Amino acid sequence: DYTGPLPEKCISGVLYFMVTCWGSYIHIEPLTSLRGAQTASALVLSVDFFRGKGVCLNQLRMDNQSSPEVRLQATKLKLTPDLVYPYHHQPNRAERSIRTAKNHIIATRAGFHPDCPRTFIDKCLPQMELTLNCLQPYEYDPNISAYHGIHGYTFDFIRHPIAPLGCKVLTWDHPQHRGSWADHGVIAIYLGPALRHFRSFRVWVTEASALRVSG
Repeated sequence: DYTGPLPEKCISGVLYFMVTCWGSYIHIEPLTSLRGAQTASALVLSVDFFRGKGVCLNQLRMDNQSSPEVRLQATKLKLTPDLVYPYHHQPNRAERSIRTAKNHIIATRAGFHPDCPRTFIDKCLPQMELTLNCLQPYEYDPNISAYHGIHGYTFDFIRHPIAPLGCKVLTWDHPQHRGSWADHGVIAIYLGPALRHFRSFRVWVTEASALRVSG
């Protein structure tokens, strides 16, 4: 299912989020619109995410207002669509997940540094999904987190430390990339851990309007 529009369009054009859930794990895909082609593409990415983790999917329960493109894409993905009849949210578990995800996003956004625009919220999605699912118990084994249940291991906070999203940081500039008397670092916004790197972070350098991986 989809969230309502964000109060402010992100600088990347993102205005909505698609929320899918399985085993209490909540996965979020950004959308610039709710047009059929976009939502069908987001469905493919969501299904690929879960299938890539070894989840066997054969049914798709979704809102009655889903587009023909989404229903056609579901058939191509070998999913049997189950449409929930209008104004009845209880059978669609994504409705509860949307509320949980929105509450988490709103709480995260409230901690942004005043200099961090709210239009950066989509850039923070990876850590928001990470922390959200580390807090959620896994449906098929409540003794572990939803993150552990889907990925098969607990998140390693020692290898990938995290910090509050949207906080202001100084990111170091290598001597080869700065002047002799230049400052040794530039102001940036923290966006989350760089999971392909050891103890590294994704930051947005506002001066250059560019993403950087930094220690």
